Amino acid sequence: WNFPVKALPKGRQGEPLFLVSSLLKNSTDADLDAEIADMDLGLTCILDFSEFFLPDGVFARLLSLCAQYSGDVGAVARAPQLAGNQAIVRFGLSVFALEQIKDKIWIRVERDSEQPASTLKTLVSMFRGARDAVFRDLPWELLLQSPKNASVMAVYDTVVRARTSSVAFVESVGTKNARVADFEPFFKDGSLTEDERDTGEIEEADLPLAPGLEYHVFLSHKQLEAGDACNLMAEKLVNRGLKVWVDQRTEGSLSPEKMRAGIQASKCYLLFLSKTVFKSEMVCMELDTALRAEKPILLVHESDPNRAGFAAFQTYIDTVPESARHIFGLSESMPFQRRLYLTDGFYNELISRIDAS
Repeated sequence: WNFPVKALPKGRQGEPLFLVSSLLKNSTDADLDAEIADMDLGLTCILDFSEFFLPDGVFARLLSLCAQYSGDVGAVARAPQLAGNQAIVRFGLSVFALEQIKDKIWIRVERDSEQPASTLKTLVSMFRGARDAVFRDLPWELLLQSPKNASVMAVYDTVVRARTSSVAFVESVGTKNARVADFEPFFKDGSLTEDERDTGEIEEADLPLAPGLEYHVFLSHKQLEAGDACNLMAEKLVNRGLKVWVDQRTEGSLSPEKMRAGIQASKCYLLFLSKTVFKSEMVCMELDTALRAEKPILLVHESDPNRAGFAAFQTYIDTVPESARHIFGLSESMPFQRRLYLTDGFYNELISRIDAS
C-alpha cells in the first residue's frame, strides 16, 4: 500500500502496509457510493462472465493489482477508495470506477481523464493476470458501451471485425444495432486486448551512440528457450528508439566471427537467462567475447513458470562457467515481463540501465 495513511500513530508512519482486498467484500461506504454516482462517465466497458460465472477472488485480485499500480505510476498518489464490490482508482490523471454486479465487472472512466483508452487497455491486461491466477480457462467476453448511447452495448471482438471490414453497423448485445464509428474512442491506443505487443504510440528514448558503435545492446539467448522472449524484447526496444542486435534465426546460423563483431559494435551485452542457457556453446562464446571486450553485462531472466525456459535462479548460478561466475555480482538480474501493465516499468528500467552502461 504505497500511500500515506494519516490514521496511523506518528511513530508508525514508516511501517509497510498491505491491502488484503478479500476483506473488503462485506464493507460499505456511503461516501464512495455517492462519489461514483456523481462521476461524469466517459468510456465504459464490461468484463462479462455470465456465460459461466464469476468466481470469488477475481474482482479482489483485480483491485489489488489496481491499487499497486496506482501507487507506482504518476506524480498523483491519491489512495484508491475501496469498499465492498466497488472502487474509485487513479492511474496518474486517469480516474475510473470499478464495480462488480453479479457476473459482470464494470469499468467506467471519468470523462475528462487522461488517455482513457490506454487506461482501459491496462485494466484489461491486469484482468487477464487476475483471471489466470484464479481460473485460467474461465470463459468471458469484453463488452463496450456506446459513448453515444449508454443503452447500446456491443461485443468487442464483433466491433473489431466490423472495423477491419468497413461495416457501418453491427448487432448489439440487446435488440438495437450499434454504429461502429461510435466506438472509435476505444481504439485510440490500438487494440484493447493485445497483451504483449505495442499497438499505440510509444515514446522514443534519445540515446546517442559513441563513435564506432552501431547498437545499443546485443541480446544473447538460447533460441529454443528464449527466442520468442528476445524477439519480443528486441521489437519493443526498437519501438522505443534503440538499435538492437539479436539473432532471429535458428541458433548457430551465423558464424562466430559475425557474432563477435556484433558484440564489439554494441554498447552493452544483455544475457537472457533460461534453464539450459549455459549449455549453449554459442551463448558461452558470446559471453566470453563480451567479458574479454569489457562490455557492460546486463541480465534478464525468464519469470514465467509456465514457460519452457523457466528455472530457479540458483540453476544459473550453479551452471555458469567459472570464468563468468562474477557476472551475478555486476548487476541485479531483471525478471522478464510480458504483460502490458508490467512492461512500462520493465522497459523504462532496462533502457535506463542500457543508457548508464
